[in-house]
Amino acid sequence: MRRAVILCGTASFVMAFLGGILAFSLVAPSLVAAQENRIRADSFTVQDASGADRVRMQQGPGELATVQIVGLNGQNRLGLVYGGPTGENPASVGVRFYNPEHLSRGFLGVLDTPPTNQDAILQLQDDQGRIRLLLAVSPEGEPSIRMLDADGNVTWSAP
Repeated sequence: MRRAVILCGTASFVMAFLGGILAFSLVAPSLVAAQENRIRADSFTVQDASGADRVRMQQGPGELATVQIVGLNGQNRLGLVYGGPTGENPASVGVRFYNPEHLSRGFLGVLDTPPTNQDAILQLQDDQGRIRLLLAVSPEGEPSIRMLDADGNVTWSAP
C-alpha cells in the first residue's frame, strides 16, 4: 500500500509538472509575440521630472511630422518640420529656431511654398519674428541674398 501511495504521489507530481510546462510553452510565445519594439501614436510627449513637456513629436495632417524641443516656460525653442505647415508639401523640410517668447528667429531647410518654391534657404529674423536676411539656393543652383527692413521691403540683394 505504501508503494501505491508513493507511486500515485510521484505520478501526480510529474503530470502536474509536465502540464505546467506544456501550458506555459503554449501561452508564453503568444505573449512575447504580442509585444512590439515600437510605439504607435498620433503624438508623443517626453516630460521632465517636474511633469513639464520637454519634447513633443506629432504627425499629420498629410505629410506633416514635427519634433519640438520645449523650454522650461513651455514654449517651443527648436523645431524639426517635415511636410510644410499644412502637411501638403513633401519637399518642405527644415529646422526652425525660436526665442523664449516663441517667435521664430531662424530657419534652415527647404521650403516648397512661395516665394521660395523648393529653394534651400537660411532665414534669419529679428526679435519680432520678421524676416531680415534670406539666403537661398534655387533648385537650378542659383544663389541669392536678400536683406529686408522691418516692413519686409528688400533693402539690398544679390542675384
